[in-house]
Amino acid sequence: MATKAGSVLTAVIFLALSAANCEEEIGNMHMLDVQERITRSFGKKPVSGYPTDCSKVRGKSGVYVIQPTGSIPIVVYCNMRTDGGGWTVIQKNNYPSKITWTEYWTAYKYGFGNVLQDHWLGNEYIHDITSQGTYKVKFLLVGKHNQHRFAEYDLFSIGNEASGYRLHLGAYIGNAGNSMVSTSSSLVHDNMKFSTLDRDQDRSRLNCAQSSKGGFWYNSCQWVNLNTLTIVWKGFCSLCRSSEILIKPTDVCRRAYLHK
Repeated sequence: MATKAGSVLTAVIFLALSAANCEEEIGNMHMLDVQERITRSFGKKPVSGYPTDCSKVRGKSGVYVIQPTGSIPIVVYCNMRTDGGGWTVIQKNNYPSKITWTEYWTAYKYGFGNVLQDHWLGNEYIHDITSQGTYKVKFLLVGKHNQHRFAEYDLFSIGNEASGYRLHLGAYIGNAGNSMVSTSSSLVHDNMKFSTLDRDQDRSRLNCAQSSKGGFWYNSCQWVNLNTLTIVWKGFCSLCRSSEILIKPTDVCRRAYLHK
């Protein structure tokens, strides 16, 4: 019995040490709770290196470690079910959300929430991922009567922090409505800087992040607001049940437009 107890203790210590090593190595381990860090025990970095995004993952939907080119490893949720799989999830919000979304610049920079639940991956990491190639984005929405809609843009990237994490979108397809690129110049989200409670970079006289209770690429103010307790996608729902933002490499060759 003593030997068995000793073996169990050794296993627990090993898992805890593995989790501790991961915390030092992985940039956003705070986006998994303590129990998940221990039970998942990501272990040592593979000899071949981590995949650069979820399109390089071979497996089912779940939490993985990726390492964008020139960046640090991070934990992400890979959606392997939607439209061929290989999607890196950068946002998830379910009404009523378990997080407030009224976070400051640093929280939106490095991410918050839990990658298994409601979360924002982090602007710095989203920038790192989209800087290593040409990406597309898919917004998945569920309305208050359980209607499922999507909006996809064939190009997606955000600039670095010095640019205000400026958003760049390509051409739209979908059935949710092209609300990220409104016909009203004061409500277009494309080409907008990211705004938070403590960094007002929108074009409104108001602080849109404050009045809308969440950080986003606001104009003056918005047709879309996914990072809030009341999810809005103009033309589809004013109180959506959920939103999810997925990104994936694309073969569309208009990278010069993305970084204009």
